[in-house]
Amino acid sequence: MGNFPSAINAYSEAIKISPTLPKLYINRASCYIVLNLYDDAVIDCTRALDLLTPPVEANRLSRVRTLAKQGLLSVSLDRLIELWRTMCWPPNYHLKTNR
Repeated sequence: MGNFPSAINAYSEAIKISPTLPKLYINRASCYIVLNLYDDAVIDCTRALDLLTPPVEANRLSRVRTLAKQGLLSVSLDRLIELWRTMCWPPNYHLKTNR
C-alpha cells in the first residue's frame, strides 16, 4: 500500500504552486478516497470539475461515487440531480429544473 498521507501533502504543495491544474486535484481526491476522507475528496473533485474545460465525465462519475459512499441522506438535491444525470441520461441531454 502506498503512502497516501505523504502523497496528499505533495499534491497540496503542488496545488499551492499551480492551483489551476485539475489533475492535481483529481489525484489528491483519489488519495482521499483511499483513506475514506470523502468530504475532502468531494471538494477536490468539485474544484477539478470547475477547472476542466470542457468537463470530463469520468471526474463527474468519481465525485458521484464518492458522494454515494457518504450515504444518500447527506446528498443535496443538486447532487442527486447530478447523480441522476450521470447514471440515467445521455451526456448531451440537459435536465431542466423548476428553479
